[in-house]
Amino acid sequence: AVNVLITVCAIFVVELMGRRFLLLL
Repeated sequence: AVNVLITVCAIFVVELMGRRFLLLL
């Protein structure tokens, strides 16, 4: 269950960073 939580958090962070990057473009 812990691994799943870490994976979800990682995906959320990547998604957030991706949106920030697209906004900068």
